[in-house]
Amino acid sequence: MGAPTKYEPRFCKMLVEHMTGGLSFESFAGEINVAISTIYLWRESHDEFSEAFKTGYPKCLAFWEKLGLTRVAGKTKRFKEATYNYNMNNRFKEQWKNTMHVTKEPDKSFDPDAHAVIDVTPEKKDDTESKIKAIIGKLKNEY
Repeated sequence: MGAPTKYEPRFCKMLVEHMTGGLSFESFAGEINVAISTIYLWRESHDEFSEAFKTGYPKCLAFWEKLGLTRVAGKTKRFKEATYNYNMNNRFKEQWKNTMHVTKEPDKSFDPDAHAVIDVTPEKKDDTESKIKAIIGKLKNEY
């Protein structure tokens, strides 16, 4: 028989608060003085802790995306884009895949509300700049 678990139901609320501030699931282990492997086990064996993770993860993503939007909107002067992109690509792998879709003709199968598809060919430069400005304007209004 293994050692008794240190799991406490109060960790669920603490985890969501921790991740809402942009901190990782794994760093929560350090906050409560347990191994990272322990919180992975808890996520598998305690439904309420798993739900707390599922709630906290998108809040963590929202924290970081809002931080990025402050730069896009020009509200942050000291901002390292490369560091931000590296962080996002590694922290949120599924949402921030480092891929690009470029076509000469717009792909009609794309849902414009779900994807920002911009034609980047030289002859469409003015149109591209106006689309980027429209996207930034929409983001400013949403946040």
